[in-house]
Amino acid sequence: MVAAANFSPKFVFERANDHVPSMKSNHVIRNLCQKSEVGIMVAPSNVGKTALAVALGSHVVQGKPVLSMPTCKGVVVHVCGEGGNAVKDRISVSLAGAEGASDYLVIKKRIDLGDAGEIMEFIRDLQAYLDETNEGLSLVIFDTFIHSIGDLQENSSVDMSTAIAGAQEIAEAFQAHALLVHHTGREEERGGRGSSAIRSNVDSEFTIKADPESNEVVLTTTKQRNLENGLRFSYALRKKLLGYDDEGYERSTVVAELLDGSERKATKPQAQQSTKQIAILSSMKAALACGEDRISTTALMPLVAYREWSSSADEKAQLAGFRGVLSALEKRGMIISEKRGKELIWSLPEALLPGKGSSPLMF
Repeated sequence: MVAAANFSPKFVFERANDHVPSMKSNHVIRNLCQKSEVGIMVAPSNVGKTALAVALGSHVVQGKPVLSMPTCKGVVVHVCGEGGNAVKDRISVSLAGAEGASDYLVIKKRIDLGDAGEIMEFIRDLQAYLDETNEGLSLVIFDTFIHSIGDLQENSSVDMSTAIAGAQEIAEAFQAHALLVHHTGREEERGGRGSSAIRSNVDSEFTIKADPESNEVVLTTTKQRNLENGLRFSYALRKKLLGYDDEGYERSTVVAELLDGSERKATKPQAQQSTKQIAILSSMKAALACGEDRISTTALMPLVAYREWSSSADEKAQLAGFRGVLSALEKRGMIISEKRGKELIWSLPEALLPGKGSSPLMF
């Protein structure tokens, strides 16, 4: 038996009953990204995601607010999987004339977030640099995430959990935010490419979409583990002159210009009605127009033209499917239920009653 004096527990249990929450500021960009966390910026091609990452980084090194959101001034490291010189061009334009800014560092080498040894070397080398400059790190940008996973498979949940854990280790080592720049998949509406474990493991997700009508691009927070979700703001891509080359031709770059007044809380879009829901609402309105103000489930079902309520032909399965659609409509506030004996009786909200001028098909 091992002596108690030599016992070293593997797991440490902390009593939280009397825990006093820290009131120390924890933001890198307030309301957007926090220290010791990992965020991911998901965007299709050609919307300026690198330009936006540079714009955010340029605000951080200056301690300059991102629109109305204060920043925690500090060093920014931009890990470039590709196009390192183009990133430096953007940074130089963004910081032109800035005084007293912290260092905006660029690494033109890919880092493998799945390699524990390489992560430790990155932390060691970066800490040595920070010790010399006596500055703290605020933000690390991995551009792009796919170029920072080495031989890991982006469709593997295990591999992607490992990669996010690597980014988390770096963020926690410096009490900084690790921002991953990531591409959408083939179907843009389905979010970032690769395993769903990517989104599950990050603390924040920022989705970027272009608005073809306004020529603006909109960033929306689509996940926040520890902050309020749904923040959004817009930016526009602007061409900036760098100078003229040795043959007299213009050299330029593209930067992201944050648009004043665009910051707002996103409203959750109303989900569209399914064909089944529309069929039920239309039939209810027609039935209640005859003078009744309520109708039972069994009386309503035969009136609805739609017949396929379940993939099973079984009568009980069809009834269960019909009840499921009714329940979904009730959750949206479009119908009201009342229990009478063993059966539910359904009615419409006043705004949708026949003769009130509102059509259920408009919702």
